[in-house]
Amino acid sequence: MVLCPKCGFDNELGRIFCHRCGTKLDLNEVRPPPSTGKERRAKQSWSTKRIIGLVVRLAILLVVLMLVALVLQVPLVSGVKWTDRDSIGIDRKRLELERMIQQKRACAITLSEAEINSYVGQIPSGLAGHDLVVEPTTVRVELGQGDVTVIVIGKIKFGKSFEKLTGFRYTGVPTIKGDRFVFEPVSGEIGRLPIHPKILHYTSLLSRYYAQLFRGMSGDRELLGGVSTISVDPKRGVELKYNPVTRR
Repeated sequence: MVLCPKCGFDNELGRIFCHRCGTKLDLNEVRPPPSTGKERRAKQSWSTKRIIGLVVRLAILLVVLMLVALVLQVPLVSGVKWTDRDSIGIDRKRLELERMIQQKRACAITLSEAEINSYVGQIPSGLAGHDLVVEPTTVRVELGQGDVTVIVIGKIKFGKSFEKLTGFRYTGVPTIKGDRFVFEPVSGEIGRLPIHPKILHYTSLLSRYYAQLFRGMSGDRELLGGVSTISVDPKRGVELKYNPVTRR
């Protein structure tokens, strides 16, 4: 628009003389046409969308960073101590349980937390994928009221450029279903990131990792599958009962 210096009339672009009074227009006073309300609203809407999009992206990035930070934290482990006596004790009890089952004689054998840890502490062996390698350094078992927690701490290596110490916590209820020993998942953690029980129940998350880690215990799993009941008490230990009547 071009404003007439004499009468103040707004003339459309392209005119040389004022449409109202005929005064020659100063083309240096050309003004952009005023934006309509619709255009202003469109600009404001676009600006608002950009701000919202930026906030959403920042929020997603923050959540991802928090999850990564939790995953890379090392879980706490109890200071369970064991001796050679515990190692000898659990070997003796395993042989006794196997003999009783073969002879079909009822028995009840209790394994202490120290005895169990003396056994699983010898298990760690590396797990390797295409580029990802997990090297367990510590395995601990903690007994709860009716459940067992297995904690594995180790180094995660990705190629040659990434190495970080982290851990996994897997809690479940040991039980017998049919002729099989089953570890029913209750809760789990990767680092310090909690995993919902439903995710553990309906997927193989963590269970596949633990199955690979303890793959050398297939004989012991078969032995446990032969008992009648398994009960866990944090003070007494894990009690294995065999009753030939109920196993028929």
